[in-house]
Amino acid sequence: MNKQQLLFGLACVTYAVAAFVLFPRFNSNVLFGSVVLLAAGSWLYGRTIGLLLLLPTLTHQFLIYQHFANSYVYYTDRIAGTALLVTVVFIVGTQRNNLRAIQETTNWLDETVAKRNATLEKMTRRLIQRAEARRTAHGRDLHDSIGQQLTGIQLYATSLSEQLNADHNPGAAPAHSLTTRARTVHNNIRQTARLLFPVQLETIGLHSALDELEACIQTLRNTRISIKIEGDLASLPPNKALQIYRICQETALLITQECVPQTIDMALKHDSDRIDIQVAHDGPPLAGAIGDSLEAQLIKYRLNMLAGHIAGLPSQHWRSAFHFGIPLETEGHAT
Repeated sequence: MNKQQLLFGLACVTYAVAAFVLFPRFNSNVLFGSVVLLAAGSWLYGRTIGLLLLLPTLTHQFLIYQHFANSYVYYTDRIAGTALLVTVVFIVGTQRNNLRAIQETTNWLDETVAKRNATLEKMTRRLIQRAEARRTAHGRDLHDSIGQQLTGIQLYATSLSEQLNADHNPGAAPAHSLTTRARTVHNNIRQTARLLFPVQLETIGLHSALDELEACIQTLRNTRISIKIEGDLASLPPNKALQIYRICQETALLITQECVPQTIDMALKHDSDRIDIQVAHDGPPLAGAIGDSLEAQLIKYRLNMLAGHIAGLPSQHWRSAFHFGIPLETEGHAT
């Protein structure tokens, strides 16, 4: 028996005794205590238990009237009191049962949503992992296949340009122009491949990959970007370092694509327990619809994997200056 049941039982016993003492003074009005207790029992235990409690309540009422039958006659009160008790049990007990049903349904919905969210998080993590693998494969293909072919074309064009120049052939100038264009295209392909597959991230570390990200953005998007780093990033786990790199990369690409700024300033601060990434640019703010784009959602998913958050921003709206907070004491939902 819990504390609630004990208090309810004591209240019933106290009322049953007190009703006989108070009845001569309050007459049938003392029976309203039965209504209160029966309503409380129906609310605490439901309609079925309330109907069971109705039996001792009616018995108690019958005993009171029988005990004082020589002095008082309350036939009308007996009928009205009984009807009131039954009505209270059905109304209060039904409301309690409905409330319990709603609570059970709510709990079931919460559990279902939690399971669906867990499934969604697993699917999202797998999609990000597969997207990362595909990016790496495309980056290697660009670097190893197309990049190698462009290297060969560049060598042939250089050789042709030198030969035509030695022979004082008028075609030396177009050949030299072809060599320059081949070199430019090769450099752009190499930069694009490094964006897809940051080699330095595996061999040298996150710091060097971010340095190269600066050069790639400036070359491919013609936007000056400055990435300042405070603290040691070499101690970060490879998976977490890759996600942080992708957050910086995708944020910079999203800003250059949608806002077309001239300058992007990014700062990474590594403390003992967190990493703060501050981003600012001189272009217009990102609109709310863009903030809900696939690119923005991907950044938010990566933050979720790191248990991070976008700090200091209204919901569904990115401004021209914002920052990400990523804790290091936990691995988030996934690493």
